[in-house]
Amino acid sequence: MPLADELAVVRDYVALEQLHHEERLRVNWRVDPATAGASVPPMLLQLLVENAIKHGIARTPGGGVVDVALARAGERLRIDVGNPGQWRPGSSDGTGLGLANLRERLVRAGGDDAGCRIDAADGRVNVSVELAA
Repeated sequence: MPLADELAVVRDYVALEQLHHEERLRVNWRVDPATAGASVPPMLLQLLVENAIKHGIARTPGGGVVDVALARAGERLRIDVGNPGQWRPGSSDGTGLGLANLRERLVRAGGDDAGCRIDAADGRVNVSVELAA
């Protein structure tokens, strides 16, 4: 689906979540204009942002900032979503199905050239997705 359409849906979702979490949820949007014509698997960005709010903001006293960065380098699209929280490889405080399904969908959409990585440091968790745009 067009990334612009997905982004519009996610911005609406975030607006609703900001009503729920009030000042506990702040979002830092960094959207490279070069991503305008990119396509993504449906609900990819939605899943990443939803997880950031559910596993980061909702569980962090005082909330925090969700960083959403969309960038394009040539034919590659990179999506980074960061949130406050902790994560260890192999650990899951949910069912773990969301990111597993995401990885499967990325393989179908972009083959071996697409990937998803999770990193955690300094009280922040960042999920990075790269795929052909």
